[in-house]
Amino acid sequence: MSKVVAVVSDMIFQSKIASTASAVGLSVVFVNSLESFREATDDASPKGVLVDLEQGELVVAGILELSQTLTPKPTVIGYCPHVRKDVMDLAEQMGFDHVFPRSAFATNLEKILRGFDD
Repeated sequence: MSKVVAVVSDMIFQSKIASTASAVGLSVVFVNSLESFREATDDASPKGVLVDLEQGELVVAGILELSQTLTPKPTVIGYCPHVRKDVMDLAEQMGFDHVFPRSAFATNLEKILRGFDD
């Protein structure tokens, strides 16, 4: 079963991601720090990394940096409220593969997760 690592602290989004991942045949590991991300990726590189961009710039940058050292390199997707265009723009500049407004992320979550198994 392919693995996805999610840097998400919102329990509602955790539940939505977990149930959708299970429905499409992916396992998901939730982390909330750089150390827990390292631990979650020690044994194998995940297919994808989901990042709530409101985790703070240092955490977000650290997760992206660590993701880029993994082999094979996972697809890294960030999301945040649509009113935080500045944060979305910064994430794109930093090198996130895809950045979504939170509403689009939630609406398209199944499609996003299925994309990790291609």
